[in-house]
Amino acid sequence: TDLAPACLDLARWGSVEGAGLKFLDQPPVPHLAQARETLLRLGALTPEGTLTDHGRRMAELPVHPRFAHMLLRGRELGIGALACDVAALLEERDLLRGASEVDLDLHSRWHRLRKGGRGRDGTAIDRVRAQTARLREMLGGMPEASRGDRIGLLVALAYPERVAKRRAPDGMRYQLAGGTGAVLPKGSMLAKEPYLAVADVDGVGAEVRIFLAEPLTDDEIREAFADQVVAEE
Repeated sequence: TDLAPACLDLARWGSVEGAGLKFLDQPPVPHLAQARETLLRLGALTPEGTLTDHGRRMAELPVHPRFAHMLLRGRELGIGALACDVAALLEERDLLRGASEVDLDLHSRWHRLRKGGRGRDGTAIDRVRAQTARLREMLGGMPEASRGDRIGLLVALAYPERVAKRRAPDGMRYQLAGGTGAVLPKGSMLAKEPYLAVADVDGVGAEVRIFLAEPLTDDEIREAFADQVVAEE
């Protein structure tokens, strides 16, 4: 279970580990540690485990902490309306049911959302549109997003540990920022991209399979993570 939302609540109450609270089932220590690391990456916690001002603003939004961070940072970057679309799309995992297994880019989902119509996935599209309208209202009544050229940056903000760099110029394998390897399905058009922001993966271990991603540029990586980029030998 992803304990990041619960961990954020615990931090609001004064202890990210839940010290002094009696649980029906004690949260597993490794899961709590992973949740704390996620919140630290998102800027919700200090290294000591206390809630930051950004974390307090994240906790006020009724969405997963990853998406709350993306919405707030997206608004700061002037792409808050697009962030609302992306958050709603990532909450709804089956917008393009039956799509080709090599159609992995999130932009095609966003385009389907914006172009109108319903089709066989109409119920899912209706849910996404309703959610994105609610999120735009929560962020201050934003208009609909007119461009989708910054989707990769927003995905990277939500999943910083899944920023991926291609291992070889002509390969299908990538290295995620979190240390895991990842592979694209054969035939994916994303294979030509040197960097990806990965939204969904499957599998465990040394290498996972990429299910949903979006191209990312070197400039966008530096824009999103300027304070985290280090050079080492």
